[in-house]
Amino acid sequence: MDPVTPTAAMGIDIGSLTAKGVLLVDGLVATTTLRRAAAAPRLSIEAVADALCLQASIARSQVAASCLTGYGRFEAPFAAQEKSEISCHALGAWSMTPSIRTVIDIGGQDSKVMAVDAAGRVQDFAMNDKCAAGTGRALEVLAGALGVAVEELGPLAIQGRPGHRISNRCSLYMEVDVLQLRRQKVATASIARAIVDGVVERVLALAAKIAMEPALALTGGVAKNAGVAAALERHLGQALCRLPFDPQLIGALGAARFAERSLRGD
Repeated sequence: MDPVTPTAAMGIDIGSLTAKGVLLVDGLVATTTLRRAAAAPRLSIEAVADALCLQASIARSQVAASCLTGYGRFEAPFAAQEKSEISCHALGAWSMTPSIRTVIDIGGQDSKVMAVDAAGRVQDFAMNDKCAAGTGRALEVLAGALGVAVEELGPLAIQGRPGHRISNRCSLYMEVDVLQLRRQKVATASIARAIVDGVVERVLALAAKIAMEPALALTGGVAKNAGVAAALERHLGQALCRLPFDPQLIGALGAARFAERSLRGD
């Protein structure tokens, strides 16, 4: 009897700052990749696809289905499905933890909150792509105003004391408030806590537009910021569900799951 050929499905998420990919083989994650986005989405898509196939030791022709998501999803240099980031983050999170009913995605340039049903489908969502105040970009700018690397912001925020506030109306006003707190000689850790609280409050104002039900999961690159996760839990009064997968790759995972479903005719 001839050996059964494995079925490969590829998901690629092209964001404004990073390009991510997940390759499934027979339904299991075979390999992943994360890199800085290239100048053109087509170049990012090609680079991610090549990296995934190289790491999995398969030819591009062996990938049975592909799905793209993110800002660059409409510039595919090869045949592929296109799905929104909202759908892909919802399905990706649900596929890891089917009890998930709310997904909060804080990305580099926007933030989204999704209500998910028992099959991983989006029932409702709210999105902010008009202001940077509730995004990863705001954290980068404010970390710079504080004089620390953005990677240091989360650990510092966890150590900080409450009692200080910064505006969450606009990233420009937030930066002014951070500089003012520095002039007042407020401890760096306490300013870091005020920064993540301000960003989280902006995200939760967006979340108030939909009915949030547990379990809740945080996805996107900002999910790796322990200070933001802790602030969300404080403000929500409940623990977040920690997904057993890199949160920055959840969108690409969801895209790969959509590609896999297309092979089954779902």
